[in-house]
Amino acid sequence: MDTNGLERVAVIGGFLPRQCGIATFTTDLTQALAAEYEDISFFAVPVNDEGARYAYPPAVRFEMNQQELLSY
Repeated sequence: MDTNGLERVAVIGGFLPRQCGIATFTTDLTQALAAEYEDISFFAVPVNDEGARYAYPPAVRFEMNQQELLSY
C-alpha cells in the first residue's frame, strides 16, 4: 500500500491499562497498524477519565482529560 509519504499517525481514544472496550480496541488497533506499516510512526493519545492516572507504555505521547475541553 502506498502511504504517500505519511510519517506519523496519532490514534486517539482510550488506551490500556485503562479498563474499557475502547481502550482495548485502540491499543490493538495501534499495535496492528504499527506491525503492518513499519515505516510509519504510530502513537496513541488516550482520553483519561476524571481524576484517573495510568502508567501508559511508550506508545503514548500525550494524554487528554475527558472533562477538560482545553486538553482536546
